[in-house]
Amino acid sequence: MIAGRPAGRGAVVDWLDGLRARSGLTVQPIAIDDCVGWSMDDGVWRHATGGFFSIVGVRCLTDMPHLRGVESPMIAQPEIGVLGLIVRRSGAGFEWLLQGKTEPGSVFGTQVAPSVQATQSNYRRVHGGLPTPLIDWFLTPTPDAVTLVDVPQSEQGHCFLGKYNRNAVIAVADGFTPPDSPNWAWFSAGQVIQALAVDFTVNTDARSVLSCADWRMFSGDGGGAFCRWHGQGGFGEALLDSFQSSSVVGDLIADLEYRRAATRLQIQRASLRELRGWTVASEGIFSAGGTGASPSVQAFSVTAWDREVSTWCQPLMVGAGEVRVVLLCAKAGGALRFFLTFSVEPGFVEGVQFAPSLVGDERCRQVEWVAEALADPESVVRAEVLQSDEGGRFANSIARYQIVEAAAGWGESDVPDGDGRWMTLAQLKAMTGRSGLLTNETRSVLSLLLAWA
Repeated sequence: MIAGRPAGRGAVVDWLDGLRARSGLTVQPIAIDDCVGWSMDDGVWRHATGGFFSIVGVRCLTDMPHLRGVESPMIAQPEIGVLGLIVRRSGAGFEWLLQGKTEPGSVFGTQVAPSVQATQSNYRRVHGGLPTPLIDWFLTPTPDAVTLVDVPQSEQGHCFLGKYNRNAVIAVADGFTPPDSPNWAWFSAGQVIQALAVDFTVNTDARSVLSCADWRMFSGDGGGAFCRWHGQGGFGEALLDSFQSSSVVGDLIADLEYRRAATRLQIQRASLRELRGWTVASEGIFSAGGTGASPSVQAFSVTAWDREVSTWCQPLMVGAGEVRVVLLCAKAGGALRFFLTFSVEPGFVEGVQFAPSLVGDERCRQVEWVAEALADPESVVRAEVLQSDEGGRFANSIARYQIVEAAAGWGESDVPDGDGRWMTLAQLKAMTGRSGLLTNETRSVLSLLLAWA
């Protein structure tokens, strides 16, 4: 069973439907040599300006079994982008300024994005197109805005090399004027929460920022997060108790630092043409076999009428189908706790971050007992959503995000030292305010819990 899904599609989805119909999005695969402005020189696929991003080859030198001998293309994008949400107070609580952003790799094209979602190359107008609306609110301090959150967070570590974005939330005064465009609109916290439960609606960047925000902003009644469940029992009150328990994370971070110190992982750059198990062809870069079920990097020609530049071409990393991402929780000693794994990924500057209990990708280490807990007939799927990850860089990268509550016995069992750590919801939330602790996937799956906040 799946609990916690709001009924109906909601105002945000209705708004998106209109934007999708007007976006004029077309995405067509093209040959590498036909991708104007891009070239593959010295085994690196890069843009002529030196901006945006590059596709590079890497080799993993490590004794970690899931990465030993791995060679693959990755995205090199050293710029720190801006993921910024603008909020305002209303009589019913906070309202959020959402952007409907059209990306070539997103399912249905247009999805909910932060008020500003921009790389440095974009907001510095390397593309020669229109300026990025609202970017100055996040680049230049002003007395008309109060910064509520501003923390750098990582992108997906299996595809991006050392990539971080500012995750920021600012509150603006009554005189603030949003862009004169249908692609920006105000929505209540309740409407945002409802959209979070609808497949292919809220993108991973918006989910990341919402997870880093103060969750009291979603409570609606002015109380604390999850307080409406006091005395109600069930999963909601279990979340409340876990959120109000210890938020001390010193021991958890010490465990993570120990794991980082003990991990031997070296990333070596290599020519895309020399990667073992990969082939560079006129149509793209393909893994062994080159079938539709295999990952690849391909060039695409894109048209979107609602972007700063209406036509362009670029590489996209094409996924090999749906993966499952699960955050497992269980009661231990009467308290609800969440299991996070230690994830070693080649793109992390720190080498290791806390990841969800299960990430169904062969490049991530799997914890055997987690699969057994998920197969337990007493396990309950509390929340679930389908998401297409990072539509500006990936295509056909679909993940099924789930919150699963396992039988209490799983929470009481001993966990092998290297597998990960159980932690309270308060500890998880505390770590969203610090850089480099939680993976992108962790922040995305955490956003599903806002349905109860």
